[in-house]
Amino acid sequence: MATIGVIVIHYSGVENTARCLYHLQLQRNVNIDLVLIDNSIEGDAPKSTKEFNFHHIRTENKGFSHANNKGLLYLQNRNVDAVFLLNNDAFLETDALFTLWNSVQQASQGPTLGGALLMNEDGTKQALGGIWFPSKGTGKQFIELPNELGLIYPVGAALMMNRIALDYIEWQLCEDYFLYFEELDLVSRLDIYEHFTIVLESNARAIHLEGASAGSGHAHHDRSLFSEHHFHRSKALFYHRNFPEHELKMSILQVFVCVKRMLKGDFRRAKVAWTSFFNN
Repeated sequence: MATIGVIVIHYSGVENTARCLYHLQLQRNVNIDLVLIDNSIEGDAPKSTKEFNFHHIRTENKGFSHANNKGLLYLQNRNVDAVFLLNNDAFLETDALFTLWNSVQQASQGPTLGGALLMNEDGTKQALGGIWFPSKGTGKQFIELPNELGLIYPVGAALMMNRIALDYIEWQLCEDYFLYFEELDLVSRLDIYEHFTIVLESNARAIHLEGASAGSGHAHHDRSLFSEHHFHRSKALFYHRNFPEHELKMSILQVFVCVKRMLKGDFRRAKVAWTSFFNN
């Protein structure tokens, strides 16, 4: 039976975290080596119990990648077949972890990323994955594989990496990103390797309360100003690291984004979009 290392980050919403852990306990046909990262202000993450024993790491909040790297550092020396990054506001359906692992295992002998199907609380589909168009500077989530050419990525709320992929990235996400674009950066780092594969498994499902912890909706009008800042900052960083040939074009497009928001009277978001992108 495979052992899957699972990393859950608790920043806020202790009820969500408890619900997330409860659904992890319902998983079958896999062994779970869980690391709970507590970077909340209060330090109020659920504690390990006899019924569900896990490793607890307390750390300060330096973003998604920093927190996950704490878990990856611990799991690197554990006997795990893959690592699954799971948002504390995502609740796996029974057997979802095994279903995803089975698909990842069968997909390729090379570095492989796997993504689960995210569902809304009402049972409607939220996202199977995402696609980013590097030359356009835009992207979208999808529930069916698109026909368009772009950078396909699994959503970080429920993302699996096999050991080969983990070894290739040296068990570290890029900590320059605080929030947003981590999955795209990960895909760009692995895309240079032969047999790199992305598996999007619609039979592995999780209810996801999108943006419950950080106000990080995928549309700009759904995002908090905090998340808006990190979206534009991370976007600039992503292009600098992975697509420098498009940096000038992205800068010009960013000016239009700011002007458009000003014309709509949204001066605060216009200012955030400008300063976060250009003052990296």
